[in-house]
Amino acid sequence: MKWLKPILSLFFLVFVMSVMIGFKHVEFLSAQEKSIIEYYKEEWERREERKAESSYIMSHTKVNTVGTWSASTNAFGYSGANYQPNAKGTGEDTFTWAFKVKRSDQYQVFVHQVPAFDRASNAPFTVTHAQGEDTITVDQRSGNEWFELGTYSFDKDKEWKITLSDAGDGYVIADALKLVSVSDPDWDVVLENDR
Repeated sequence: MKWLKPILSLFFLVFVMSVMIGFKHVEFLSAQEKSIIEYYKEEWERREERKAESSYIMSHTKVNTVGTWSASTNAFGYSGANYQPNAKGTGEDTFTWAFKVKRSDQYQVFVHQVPAFDRASNAPFTVTHAQGEDTITVDQRSGNEWFELGTYSFDKDKEWKITLSDAGDGYVIADALKLVSVSDPDWDVVLENDR
């Protein structure tokens, strides 16, 4: 064990020298380099503060279901704790995300995909927005992550809905939605299927 003390001392010395060299390097940064570092530091802190305010966009969210939408984790890549499938049907079974926004704005709306061979090629998502209602069909057999349904206007303090029905040609999957503010893309919120 006599050999351990000199080795630890050597490691300590190398550590101290590395720290000193690191500080010395920071001292010799140009004003422009320091300005760039400070800008990104402040930008990161601003984003973290805004993300911490998770209720900024939403004042109210809930999920309503009609029919059988059992929780599943069979396929990988879902958002949150699980996703909820429903077999091909007539459109009577629905999964609805209801929400209110805190400021009137346009929002990009995305749906999270959990692709598999038995999914619908035409899963119908109906978006109720300030200009009316649009139905977008999504191929849930392929693709990954977030699929954009479109950009829509939502007025504050009014309940808005995005509904998925079982009127597809295979299993339809309710996983998660994401809304991104067009006027300030740093602000986004994910609406999970299990709220």
